[in-house]
Amino acid sequence: MSLTKISAVVVILAIILLGVGAYLLGRRTSQNTSASPDKIHASYNPGTTRPGAGYGDVIPGLKTHRPKSNGSKMVPDDAQRQKGYSYLVIQGGVRTPKEALDIKKFLYEMGINATVHRSSHTGMYMVKDMHGFTNIRSEQTRAAIREHVAQIERLGKEYQSRGGRHGFKQDSITPWMITEK
Repeated sequence: MSLTKISAVVVILAIILLGVGAYLLGRRTSQNTSASPDKIHASYNPGTTRPGAGYGDVIPGLKTHRPKSNGSKMVPDDAQRQKGYSYLVIQGGVRTPKEALDIKKFLYEMGINATVHRSSHTGMYMVKDMHGFTNIRSEQTRAAIREHVAQIERLGKEYQSRGGRHGFKQDSITPWMITEK
């Protein structure tokens, strides 16, 4: 079998594409076991607070939905949501379940109930709000969503100031909402 220059280039490109595809597929479907979790989270410690800034402190300009004092608890990650309501994805692209749970706990302490979900496409985790919105096309609901997103972003800044990696930043035009079906 002889190869011309053109067919040799095509074969080499096909081999390169197969290699890149295998690499991406392997990266997407496997966990990173080479790095120890201690090394990954060395700089990530949301439990650390600056002097005088405990979790119970009031953040200027921040309205929270504090959990009721009737002993309510964090909702489980498989909590049912109202069908037809849209829910904000507070933070996507979270690499580890520990980090996602830290975000969920922080939000709960700040009065926001959320759940953690793993993306079937990327294998990463997302933290999704339990506060649902109906009729997201109405101007009144859009205003309520903007106010809620501003609150979540303020919490994200606070979370980062305590050592968290994520800032809960949303797209200013269209926040990441998922409608429950």
